[in-house]
Amino acid sequence: MSGTKGEPVKAPPDLGPTAERRDPLPAFVFKVTFTEVPFAGELFFRSVSGIGYDIKTEDTREGGGGSNGKRLPGPVTWSNLSFKRGFTQDPRLLEWCNAWANRLAGQMARTDGTIALVSMDPKLRDAPIYSWKFKRAFPAKLSLSEFDASKSDIVIESLDLAHEGLELEISASKALSPAGPSGGPGAP
Repeated sequence: MSGTKGEPVKAPPDLGPTAERRDPLPAFVFKVTFTEVPFAGELFFRSVSGIGYDIKTEDTREGGGGSNGKRLPGPVTWSNLSFKRGFTQDPRLLEWCNAWANRLAGQMARTDGTIALVSMDPKLRDAPIYSWKFKRAFPAKLSLSEFDASKSDIVIESLDLAHEGLELEISASKALSPAGPSGGPGAP
């Protein structure tokens, strides 16, 4: 194999067994916990999305008419969190959403909660690698998948939560060893 102008391509250096390798984390090992509602505790979802925010920027110009502009951070807006799961006969989540939709006084409780990305190692499942705590959430949208007699699909419940912020927590456990969360080569 040769590089430009017929020069041989150099092989990358051997990083050896002590090199720090960070494998990507699997997206399918997570848990969701709610704290302030009638269904407080862990709930199981097939997917979670919307972990994010947007920082608006403000462009300013300095005096003198040149192109010496500055970009300043503005307010933060939080994305709604979206949860999907198989629709079950447990009515508690649906009743909570219904209380908000119908403005039932005394039943419109906001909730805090946590979305945790956990290790694939069952021994480390109670020690999240990363977790995002959401604050003062309430249902912004609830929908069910199509009912269709010609298909054998399950009913999927989709819930969007509006909230007042996310707080990231990073675990200091061995789940973040250089070998990665799965304990691959080089793990202690």
